[in-house]
Amino acid sequence: LIYVSPEMALSDGFRNQVWKNPRFRSRLAAIFVDEAHVINEWGEEEFRPEYRELGKLWSYCGYTVPMVASTATCQTSTFNLLWKVL
Repeated sequence: LIYVSPEMALSDGFRNQVWKNPRFRSRLAAIFVDEAHVINEWGEEEFRPEYRELGKLWSYCGYTVPMVASTATCQTSTFNLLWKVL
């Protein structure tokens, strides 16, 4: 289990040291995005834009690992955004 912020997970250093590591990738079971509704709330250009870039994590894994987005407060518009972004 690795618990990181979107900013850290999307950083060049993390990508080069973790995401590109074959041992890490072979053991990765899933990517979880908790409180996914904040992608809509916090993913604006001015405030934590990395939230809207979380879909890139899936590409780092070769699209072979499930991505799970969890939230208890998801309206239809938020769901549609999550589907598009992730």
